[in-house]
Amino acid sequence: MYDSRYGRQVNAIKLTNNSIAHISPLVAIKDLPIQTLDLKFNRIKHPASLRPLKGCGINELYIEGNGIVDVPGYVDVLKEYFPNVLKIDSTFLGSLARKQTQVSAPARIGGDDEVEVTSAGEIYSCVNGIVEDANTFKKFKFNTKWHMVVVVHDGRYDKGEVLDALATMLDGFDFYPCYYKTYSKQDEFFVINCYEALAHLVQAKLALRMKNTNELISVVLKMNVADFKEGQVVVEEKLNNCLVDRFNDRCLDLCSLQQHLDKIKFVDFTARSTRTLSRILSIAGKKFGPVCLVIRLRNNGLKNLQALSALFGFPKLMSLDLRYNEVRFGALYSKIIFALGNCPTSGTIQRQIALVKQLTLAAPAPVATQLEVIGGGAHLGARKQRIATGRVARVDAVLARSVHVALAKLSTFDDLQGVMKNKIKELFLDNNPVCNAAASTIDYIRHVRNHFSSIERLDGMPLLESGNVNFAQNYICTPEAYKFTESFVKHYYTIYDSFQRSSLRDLYHAKAQFSMTCNFGQSKTMDSHQVRLNAYQGKSRNLLKIANVDRIISSLVVGNERIANVLVSFPKTEHDFYSFRVDTPIFRPECVVITVHGAFKEMANSLLSDDFVLGFTRTFYIQPCAKGLGIFERAIEFKIFNDVFHMYTLSTYGRDQVFKHHDEPEQSDPFVPHSEERENTIIVFQELTRLTRKWCMRCLEESSWNLKVALNIFLKLYEEDRIPESGFDSATAAAAAASTQTQKR
Repeated sequence: MYDSRYGRQVNAIKLTNNSIAHISPLVAIKDLPIQTLDLKFNRIKHPASLRPLKGCGINELYIEGNGIVDVPGYVDVLKEYFPNVLKIDSTFLGSLARKQTQVSAPARIGGDDEVEVTSAGEIYSCVNGIVEDANTFKKFKFNTKWHMVVVVHDGRYDKGEVLDALATMLDGFDFYPCYYKTYSKQDEFFVINCYEALAHLVQAKLALRMKNTNELISVVLKMNVADFKEGQVVVEEKLNNCLVDRFNDRCLDLCSLQQHLDKIKFVDFTARSTRTLSRILSIAGKKFGPVCLVIRLRNNGLKNLQALSALFGFPKLMSLDLRYNEVRFGALYSKIIFALGNCPTSGTIQRQIALVKQLTLAAPAPVATQLEVIGGGAHLGARKQRIATGRVARVDAVLARSVHVALAKLSTFDDLQGVMKNKIKELFLDNNPVCNAAASTIDYIRHVRNHFSSIERLDGMPLLESGNVNFAQNYICTPEAYKFTESFVKHYYTIYDSFQRSSLRDLYHAKAQFSMTCNFGQSKTMDSHQVRLNAYQGKSRNLLKIANVDRIISSLVVGNERIANVLVSFPKTEHDFYSFRVDTPIFRPECVVITVHGAFKEMANSLLSDDFVLGFTRTFYIQPCAKGLGIFERAIEFKIFNDVFHMYTLSTYGRDQVFKHHDEPEQSDPFVPHSEERENTIIVFQELTRLTRKWCMRCLEESSWNLKVALNIFLKLYEEDRIPESGFDSATAAAAAASTQTQKR
């Protein structure tokens, strides 16, 4: 509502995030001296909606996050309604805009002409803790000239440290140092169109706090030192160049963006800066937004998610990747600053502490948040008091109204207000501090779903309708362990299922230990299956069922040769890789632990007997034993030091679920023929050996479908009398084998 008692004192109105669709109630402000009108993130769909305010003398208009920005030519319509407007969102419409339009012409894209200082400018510096004429600084609000910033460091800090400190202090502002020059005692650079950032510096008494030493160094501002000229740096053009080759297959890849930004000449950008990332996303939204489905923002050092308010320009966005950043819960931030100087009820420090405790957000029990209470009143001066807060159940709304809580730089999920209504179905947040903040998985998912209501997959895992994580087939503790685990499991079990199982001795350390246990259901009849199971029972080392101490000791197999002999004594097997569940809970330079759960079938030793399926769990303890190997002397040799093998009988349901997949060999493997070629190979091999199709398949699969190797395998098996008579098609098998030997010679 409009109150005429205060109307003449108002020069700015902020109405962000109020779901405003109609402007008619704001007609009362037309006669007020309003300079700034902020309508960001509402529901204004068309420029015509602002017609009731036509003629209002505003200089700044913010409409980002409304459907109006998707209407072609909306800027021209707004300029007609508001003839005095100089800035719409981040775009200046004065003389600077006309010059920048000329600069962006094809002949002058990315102009890098130096700034020629034509005036000493108006100088602002801090002397004895006071910035002279600070109250006059607001006259530069709509200024479009170059300003010089001088950072006096006396040679104690380099460019990187200065830029890092500036990025931290001015994270929420447009601030882009241009034409940076370093000197022995100070650094200098130019800025343009950044009044809010410079005003913040003036308010901070032109003092810049360095990150590592916590020292305050002085900053000097020289305002209006040069006019903007055609051919000089245009920040928008530089940011636009960042998107070159970053969009492919409907995916916007902004991972490790700082590496790209560091290559840009004459402007220094910081990828983790909220405003920098927000502007990049806004530019990308205009270019790729309507068709973009995936955005990746990994490895950008993001500490908050305020920049994601720019995602309104991506209406079809389905997947968002924020892995490997520094996103935190606001309640877990290490230091929260409460400015209590204007609180009329805080007569003592004890009273201030009580207010802080009332306002503190509830945090998980083991976390204690450290607060810094800064007194601003005359009775407190610069005195500071540090306290540690405990768990607080609620916020006292009455006290909250009398205290200003400075939470502008907190990293919290509440910063996602710009993407509250979205269609994102997949989100990656792992490897951020926020992942460890929630008390439980359910709590973590609940926080995420508050802002991503349509999410179906979180951190690569599907979510159930109940809100919990779906069953995870594998647990790999770190991404670096994926390749190692995959290579080891595939290599070990491929050899185990082959005719060369004895070569597994090379994977075990000379002093490795192996033990196995069995848990088989007892059968009342001694059938062929039970006989085969009893063979495993003889090597079982179930300590709960063995009373003989000597057997407990002797059943522990020590040494790679003895382990290989035990493994070779087991019947030929085939493991179902699709049944595998692999866990790697430990992956360190000094050791790796891999646990494999799955199923295998023991191959029938004749056609009269059947294959039978068993379940197993196997844990390998692996350590490096040699380094500096290979051509480049960088390889590391790992050996198995401990192998614990458990076998058990599968349930009826379990047996029905395994060995259902029969994938075609990967076409990328040049040594494996396609289906038609394999069928021809089987026919030729069967004609040469007179084996049944089943035995032909065994030999050919063992040889990776190499006919010559398969013939050698056949001869070896035949000479060792390991092929039963039922494995041959006819009584001419011996003649066929002899013929094959002749051909080989």
